Amino acid sequence: MRIILISEGRVGSYSVTDWLSEELNLPFVAELEENHYQDNFIVKRNIDDAEIFNREYDYYIRLYRENTIKQAESLQRALVSGVYR
Repeated sequence: MRIILISEGRVGSYSVTDWLSEELNLPFVAELEENHYQDNFIVKRNIDDAEIFNREYDYYIRLYRENTIKQAESLQRALVSGVYR
């Protein structure tokens, strides 16, 4: 099973993908990692990543944050502190 989670930054996508990976017992491939798996993996990509359109996946999950002000505040805090998790 090939699953892709598509998101913008600061929406909790890493936590969701990590949880899904554990629950489904699938390897988790983060944004900056190369994907060498042929089958059975979950991958997290940013919405502007071209790889989204270069592969076929069994499931597409789109994650977004409705409160964009909180999202911007979270990004600002991460940029100032250097802590992104």
